[in-house]
Amino acid sequence: MNQRLTRFFLAVLLFITCFSCVKEYSIEKGTLVSGTATGSLLDSAGNCQHIAVHGYYPVDSVLTDSNYIVVSVNFSSIGKYKIYSDTINGFWFADSGYTVNSGNQLIKIRAHGIPALPVASSFNLFFNTSFCAFTVYYIPPITNTDYFPTTFGSYWNYSKNGSATDTLRYTALNNFLFNPSTNYTYELFLSDLKDSALYRKDGLGNYFTYATLDDSSYYPVDYIFLKDYAVTGNSWTSMAAPSSRVGIDSVKMNFTIIGNGISVFYNGTVYNNVIEVKEDILMHTKGIFSLLSPNYTNYAYYAKGIGRINTNYPSIPYSFTLLNYRVY
Repeated sequence: MNQRLTRFFLAVLLFITCFSCVKEYSIEKGTLVSGTATGSLLDSAGNCQHIAVHGYYPVDSVLTDSNYIVVSVNFSSIGKYKIYSDTINGFWFADSGYTVNSGNQLIKIRAHGIPALPVASSFNLFFNTSFCAFTVYYIPPITNTDYFPTTFGSYWNYSKNGSATDTLRYTALNNFLFNPSTNYTYELFLSDLKDSALYRKDGLGNYFTYATLDDSSYYPVDYIFLKDYAVTGNSWTSMAAPSSRVGIDSVKMNFTIIGNGISVFYNGTVYNNVIEVKEDILMHTKGIFSLLSPNYTNYAYYAKGIGRINTNYPSIPYSFTLLNYRVY
């Protein structure tokens, strides 16, 4: 072999040897990383951190980039990572990448597959030796087009103050109850705490309830709590009812449309065609009705085809936010 050819092979061998010594390059961060990242899905107290579910998961449809979860990962060392779930109901979550920083980071994990059944799907998410559970709820297609469905058997599960375990469920029973004091017939809703609520609709976009205006009201009244045709800024007031508050002889409620056709985000879900209603409890004192303080202002949100998705009492603070539902 001549010297020129020998030098060529030596140069190729040297290039291969040197290339194998170079650390892996992270396209995401533009820095050199090597090895496998370590860490946990648990926080410093050993508890699973919140896993936020994004997107809709329709049956028999291929999942896309809009279907993913976001999880907080506590990395203890840098390097390559893979985070994945088990496969449930025909789909799963998995993603890999590099981290060049230790500590808590929010990581996006894509969904894959095709949901098979219209049911809630409970997963375990794995990283290193840690795992955490989360649930993807099935949201049925919207066939009902009003803002407060009352069809028999429909139900709504709400989380209290963002808790996944402290929940409240309302079910539409379609028991039609005639009220001789108002001459109207109402549909009955019942909660899992055995609280009942009465509602009616006039078919013109007005939604009524028969209820007390606040805790001080001596008796319930019939009033409009939602007008789905009202534009932003429109307001209306209920009739008054006697009050047991010291120095207050009666109360009534004032409703104002804050937004109509807006989009909001709750519990990992974007809701469109939403109406936001401001609810002010007015107290009659010294000859006038007035809002004594912001403590008597609440906010309610209604989504088309779904119903009430959030009720917020900012002064307490307290809230009921929709977790999942079924409208028939």
